[in-house]
Amino acid sequence: MSTPHPNIETLELYALRRSGLAPEKALSIMDHLKTCAYCSDLLDEIDDLMRETALVDESLIARETARIMRMASSGTPLARNETILYFMPTADHATSNGGFALAAKSEETQVDFRPIATLYSDDGHTLLRILHERENTSYFFQLMSEHNDHIPYTLLIAPGKEPLMTNAEGALRIADSELDIVQIVSMSVYYALDRMRAGAVEPYELASHEGVLLASEDSTLHLRKEGEGIGAVVRWHGAGQTPPRFLGVASRDSFTVGVLKEDSTVLPLTSLPEDAIILLY
Repeated sequence: MSTPHPNIETLELYALRRSGLAPEKALSIMDHLKTCAYCSDLLDEIDDLMRETALVDESLIARETARIMRMASSGTPLARNETILYFMPTADHATSNGGFALAAKSEETQVDFRPIATLYSDDGHTLLRILHERENTSYFFQLMSEHNDHIPYTLLIAPGKEPLMTNAEGALRIADSELDIVQIVSMSVYYALDRMRAGAVEPYELASHEGVLLASEDSTLHLRKEGEGIGAVVRWHGAGQTPPRFLGVASRDSFTVGVLKEDSTVLPLTSLPEDAIILLY
């Protein structure tokens, strides 16, 4: 569900400041920008942001975030492959004066990225960086984890939002008109429990009585045409008590995610291109 609250603008300002560069780094960049005649608009924007964030009440943000987290909690048990990331405004968890100041897979400052938020797990092993790309008017997500095998094709699910999926490098781009990023203060990260290559699946195979059967060491997947979509039934025999909750299909240019209910879901007919990877979460 969506969780609107009266201080969302203040929360956004805090996220911007929390995710930004350390003050001394920002000042050195601004000194450099003053030498560029074409940077006046950017300097004005930075000045405005500094004035706004100087007025942020951190105790208010802490209370608001705690309230939202209580509202967003679903009460369901965690899956064995689920990690909860959240926006943490308290200084106790900061690793430096500027908090996490990671640019998108780069050690250099990216002046074309506007830092929006950093979400991370309480054990400190997983981190999600969200930035806004000025030129492309899109959001850039970069997932980082000490567990490298968790990064490729990870599901990112925020309360009340549609699932998102990272690519093989743990990155994701989405148009800023498609997501209300400001209200994301927590996110579940599901890494893949199982992966299968589907290969070329012909329509007549799906329409046949047998359908298409895929198998791995931990699961079997039965695909068959169902109405205007593809019915998928999962049989899980891998380790752990919690069966998979989602079925995803990733290809070079797109992804599809279905929620498993009683081990089954329905996918669009167009969701199985020749290079598809099927993932269970």
